[in-house]
Amino acid sequence: MVKFMICVLIKDDDVFYRHRFEMFLGSLLSEKYSETVLFLYAFNTKNIICADIIILDLCAGEVFSCFPELKMRHQALLIGLMEQKIETPAMLPKCLSNIVIIARNEPLSSSYDKILSVVKRKLTTCEPLFSADCTTCKCKHLSQQQIYIMQSLYNGTPPSQMARR
Repeated sequence: MVKFMICVLIKDDDVFYRHRFEMFLGSLLSEKYSETVLFLYAFNTKNIICADIIILDLCAGEVFSCFPELKMRHQALLIGLMEQKIETPAMLPKCLSNIVIIARNEPLSSSYDKILSVVKRKLTTCEPLFSADCTTCKCKHLSQQQIYIMQSLYNGTPPSQMARR
């Protein structure tokens, strides 16, 4: 049997959570699929291209934002970590179209089931190469409110002052 190495790119600043996720994914992939796992941490083009699984730390609303870097991924699975549990929205940018969202406070059994199902799909099926064409993406335009927030942040306006508007 041929063994492959699974590359997992983790973009998360919380070192303790990242370590927990490494242990979790490492044991899942080695026990269930006898796969060796290589963890990557630099969110750059080279690692995005190499990654089989990409784990992103996302803030509320960030799931609706474009990640131009992700256009470089080929067949990588996307896992989004969020503080609050949300249902995967229907309208996502193309670069996040197949993301699985996991809440940080979600029970481990639920996270395990979600990750196991996407990893199983990844390892057992041959999906076409991912292709994100930003020109046809529905999320490429910013709303007036998003433009206001970006301008305010650029100008150094505190979020509390922006919220009062």
